[in-house]
Amino acid sequence: MPRARLPQLQSITDGSFEPSRRNPVLLGEDNFLDGHQKPIRIGESVSPLSLSKEEIRVNGNFYLEGKLTNPLLETDFEYLELRSEENVRFTSKNSTGSLDLYVTSGDAYFTVSGDDFYFIGQNAGTFQFGDLAQGVTLFQFDSVNSKFLMAHAADTGDNFAIDLDAAGATTITTIDDDGTAAHFTLDVDGDIVIDAASGNITAKDNGGNYTPSSDYHIATKKYVDDNAGGSATGDSGNAAIYDNSGTPAFKSGITKAEVLSLLNVTDGATANAGDVTLAGTQTLTGVKTFNANVKIHGENSRYLYLDDGENVSLTASSSSNLSIAVDGTEQIIITDEVIKFEQNHFLIKERAAAGGDAAGYGQIWIDDAAPNELAFTDDAGTDIVGIGKYHYETKYIGYYASATSIYLPMTGYVFEKTTTTSNNEYLCFIAPYDGVLEKFCFRSEIAQDGTASLRFLEASNDSEIPSSMTFRKDLVVDIADDTFLDYDLTSPTSGSTVLTKGKMYNIYLSMPTASQDTNVTIVFKWDITT
Repeated sequence: MPRARLPQLQSITDGSFEPSRRNPVLLGEDNFLDGHQKPIRIGESVSPLSLSKEEIRVNGNFYLEGKLTNPLLETDFEYLELRSEENVRFTSKNSTGSLDLYVTSGDAYFTVSGDDFYFIGQNAGTFQFGDLAQGVTLFQFDSVNSKFLMAHAADTGDNFAIDLDAAGATTITTIDDDGTAAHFTLDVDGDIVIDAASGNITAKDNGGNYTPSSDYHIATKKYVDDNAGGSATGDSGNAAIYDNSGTPAFKSGITKAEVLSLLNVTDGATANAGDVTLAGTQTLTGVKTFNANVKIHGENSRYLYLDDGENVSLTASSSSNLSIAVDGTEQIIITDEVIKFEQNHFLIKERAAAGGDAAGYGQIWIDDAAPNELAFTDDAGTDIVGIGKYHYETKYIGYYASATSIYLPMTGYVFEKTTTTSNNEYLCFIAPYDGVLEKFCFRSEIAQDGTASLRFLEASNDSEIPSSMTFRKDLVVDIADDTFLDYDLTSPTSGSTVLTKGKMYNIYLSMPTASQDTNVTIVFKWDITT
């Protein structure tokens, strides 16, 4: 048996870890590792990997697939820079969803999957946004105390805060650290609705209870009622009198003598103790408001009586008249059940609709159509608009029809016409004013079940026979013989029921079955101002 041969020592290359491989892994220098990087060679090529005693360096592309068994990644720098092609994406091994961080055109973005994004600061967490290097916080979210704060960029002592307490109690605070200019303004493109469940809306002054003390302060109705005072008795009581500019001359405790002095009048002798009574001819200018009884007497006990500043009565004794004069000229005279207007007209402002109904009363008002129209509404809410402007004309037509589609004999002929040729004198009529078809009623001795069609045809001045269809309404009907049909004219199939003054019209009617003995009633509404 041959003896084994030992390898020749000269065949082992210095520093070779794998002497028998084609691409042995070689350390660049056959020395112990120290603080200097030593490249690792593979065969005759230098790899991107180099080693030192305390560091591994990759000078090339790096690919890692597997797990980091130690979750700590620490650097000796202020930041860790991840430079990707576009996004840096964070995903979860156990849950779906992702968070992408990226920069484009110099602006930074983050996007998240799903519908929610959370900042979690459990037990202690305050999120601050601003120039932290300069110690400036512009936005702060305090997740521990449920508080949001926003500071002014030039002075962080001037700030706005929203603080949420138990049971949803919320406080909005504005602070001006140098004064009292931290005003709170609501500029709303819409309505402001305050809906207090308890019904209590309280105003406070600098944190204390608030008592209105100025004519420009807001006060509750209860406060106003509690401090309004009673009627004037003797020479005292509460009254407010305003001059021409609306400035109050007195607020409370005004005496009768002060009222007379302000009005520049004298007190006529009267037995009505406790009332402020002005007798004779008096001239009152400006706006006068009294929270007491005021009577202005004229001859024959005619007077103007104001009761507690709310009810105003113009009263005339029996067999005498009450006159209302402007610039010394009588314009309205009220006698027993008669109101006379001495001037040649009076004006009523137009409105969109009548007021609320009142049993036993009717309303006269002006509808705001263009041009506006006189209207009346009864106490059941029925409106009659355009009084005096419109004339209603009713046409009664009777005929015999052996065909389903006919032209109505508008001028009194007793048989149907199925064509307009040579029949102009039997079928056509001229519109005397602008108007509309208000109502179309039908009844026949034959039952009708199917689709009916009502049409208006129009001819201008240069045409003899109407041929242009201006209105059509197809209607599904189902009526027994000799049964009333109120033809629905709303929502036409085409056109409208409008008729134009001076134009010629005829009416085409198609019924599911030949109607034989037939009666039709038509109502036109004419605008006699056209």
